[in-house]
Amino acid sequence: MVLVISLLLFVILMPLSFEVLSYDEIGVKYHNVTKVLGNETFGEGRHYVAPGEGFFVFKSTFIIINFVTGGEGATHPDERTISCLTSDGLPVEIEATIQYQLREGDLPQLLRDFGYPHWSDAIIATAGAAVRLACGNSTAEQMYNNRQGVQTAILDQVQSALQPLYADVSFVELNDVTLPPEYSAAVGEKEASKADVDVAMNQRTQALITSQTQLLTAMEDAKISIIQAQAKADGIVAAAQADAAAIENDLNVKALIYKEVMDSFGFTPDELLNYISVEQLVSLDDLTVGLHSPAPFGIKSSDSGDNDDNDSTGTTGVAGTTGVTPGTTGTTGGTTGIAP
Repeated sequence: MVLVISLLLFVILMPLSFEVLSYDEIGVKYHNVTKVLGNETFGEGRHYVAPGEGFFVFKSTFIIINFVTGGEGATHPDERTISCLTSDGLPVEIEATIQYQLREGDLPQLLRDFGYPHWSDAIIATAGAAVRLACGNSTAEQMYNNRQGVQTAILDQVQSALQPLYADVSFVELNDVTLPPEYSAAVGEKEASKADVDVAMNQRTQALITSQTQLLTAMEDAKISIIQAQAKADGIVAAAQADAAAIENDLNVKALIYKEVMDSFGFTPDELLNYISVEQLVSLDDLTVGLHSPAPFGIKSSDSGDNDDNDSTGTTGVAGTTGVTPGTTGTTGGTTGIAP
């Protein structure tokens, strides 16, 4: 009978002697009667527990702390916007997200130091204090203009603060910083002024670049004009030199011809000049001669008899006319004959 009762109790109590931990849970055994805390941690799976024993269960994955306005999305009442003073005394409100993970091997000691579930209160309060410390070490201008630098400072402070609480901080995000409206307005005006200065400097730089470009363009245009003028001048000089050479060559040819004429006909220089004058007159198609006063005209005589006192030598002079007869020279009173 006793054996039957024992077997019956075993069948009833055996299923109650196991507890199951999920994939994201870590457990530490604790005896509710003897108040003894185990030193071993247990991961995912089904684990045997003696009568009166149970598990303190922790998350094995990352745990999130949200310091947000009104506690929206928070898992703890202390997770709310952090109010603090900057290093220059300006009040600000910070919203931030902190991600950490408990060190599995230190969980029994975490329970001995803070108890269950008060360990979570300790971590949240310590993280909030670290955020306030980082805020107090930053200026209002850094909060406005250098959010990334402030976020890095908060991460360093929170990591140092939670290290003794057996928590490793992996991520901090500075979600928002609320500054006093007066300061935000003043900073906005300052930034607008800086933007105006930047625009003016950019316009000045652009104007300088435009002026330099125009100067360089003018210099290049001047060089081109000088080159073109030099080329034109060189062309004029070359053409003049060519014309001069042609004229010189023509004169040299004519000099040779006239020298040959002088030598052939035995002309004196004056006779050669008369010959050239007549040659030029003959070459003209239309000739008009203007005289200041009437000139005698010489007529070649057809009489070849002996000369007497009343006859002239070879010509008879007629007043008022000029005659030109090649090959014969005769003169009378007032008559001029030209014979080349």
